[in-house]
Amino acid sequence: MLLFSLIMLFLGGIAVAASNANGKLFLLASISSMLGTATTGLAVWGIIPYTNLTFRAGEVGMVIDITLLALALARKFRTIESEKQHAQYMAKIDPLTGLNNRRAFYELMPAIWQSTTNKRNLTLALIDLDYFKQINDTYGHVCGDQVLNKVGSILMQNLREEDIAVRWGGEEFLIVYHHATLSQAEILASELAKQIASYPFAKGEQRFTITASIGLAEGCSECHTLGQLIDKADNKLYQAKHEGRNQIRC
Repeated sequence: MLLFSLIMLFLGGIAVAASNANGKLFLLASISSMLGTATTGLAVWGIIPYTNLTFRAGEVGMVIDITLLALALARKFRTIESEKQHAQYMAKIDPLTGLNNRRAFYELMPAIWQSTTNKRNLTLALIDLDYFKQINDTYGHVCGDQVLNKVGSILMQNLREEDIAVRWGGEEFLIVYHHATLSQAEILASELAKQIASYPFAKGEQRFTITASIGLAEGCSECHTLGQLIDKADNKLYQAKHEGRNQIRC
């Protein structure tokens, strides 16, 4: 038993040296087990007074050992669960803009779609940055990523509490205007487009701006599915781009 305790003490020291999160608990557990076992052994050998306490010291040390190891195990489980939840959260976030990604959108929307009895209180906005490829070609992809990041920030700053912003893909974004009619969403989208167009982007000494084309689609009796509403917004976005860009079509 003493040899086992010494081995555990050695392993505990290694865990602490390796900065293991539970290393100190493991080391304390090993020390308590070793001290308890040593005390009982010394009492049995007559080196220290033999009393009920010294004889039971090994058992007490093991109880403390088990308790501390249980605490370390519980902490480990909490850490694993926290990391799991963080990974699940990050799987739904676009790392460049911090917005929801498509996976998050398709997880959030079914409940919203079902809860919106009057689909006219639900409007989608598909947003595409105009001539974005020219930004990448002229100023580089790092600058292009900075533009996307800033546009994501502008979207977040203009969201109402009930709205959802999504990085739809590439230079496309999607906003769910919940509890907003088409006319209300058009006002919100106009302000958003204005802020994007007026932001002074820069690459070194060079200054440039970017505009956005937006397609709006309001839920209606003909839109029986969310996919149909997305297609409707996509068609309006295509119309905005085909008719000259930097405009809203609904």
